[in-house]
Amino acid sequence: MDDRSTFGSEDFSYIIPEETDDLFIKWLGRKTLRCRGRITEVEHHEVFYTKLHKLINSLLRAEPYQFGYQTIEYMLRVEEISDSYRKESADFFLYGNYLGRVFPGDEVEIIATDIRGRKVVKKIFNKAINSQLTPGIQLSALGVRMIVAFLVFGFFAALIGIRHYFISKGILSIVLPVIMIICAFALIKTSVKR
Repeated sequence: MDDRSTFGSEDFSYIIPEETDDLFIKWLGRKTLRCRGRITEVEHHEVFYTKLHKLINSLLRAEPYQFGYQTIEYMLRVEEISDSYRKESADFFLYGNYLGRVFPGDEVEIIATDIRGRKVVKKIFNKAINSQLTPGIQLSALGVRMIVAFLVFGFFAALIGIRHYFISKGILSIVLPVIMIICAFALIKTSVKR
């Protein structure tokens, strides 16, 4: 019998793992999965992309937008922890600077999202050092998509404002969307310094 008291009806099993659950990969939702295993291989790639290329990768490949000149990507091969000869393995993609914090042989627990067959890591907990690993400053793909949607909305609002200006000669309806667009571009321009 389990003596742990329950607080509310929320299910936090995906955050606080049960030690009895020894599945290698457990699907938590339609695209979200949890993996427990041992890192067997770490591939580190650093590439220099333009700001436009980083933006397109964030929009289409769900990569986080990394501030700086280089994009750092790790490919982790994780295999299950078992004594059997045939072990199951999976590849995960990790974005950001994790240099010196991820090594072959480390036992990890990974929360990832499956995006068109690529497993992109959202959270990684390293059991060897007993801590959650976090990358440097980067903007999530969802944040990039929201900013782009805001800019597109502002652009169309400016077009509607121009049309409204020519119809009713109102100056406020054209000035506010243009100010919104200028502020958004200034925010993006200053966030990525040269």
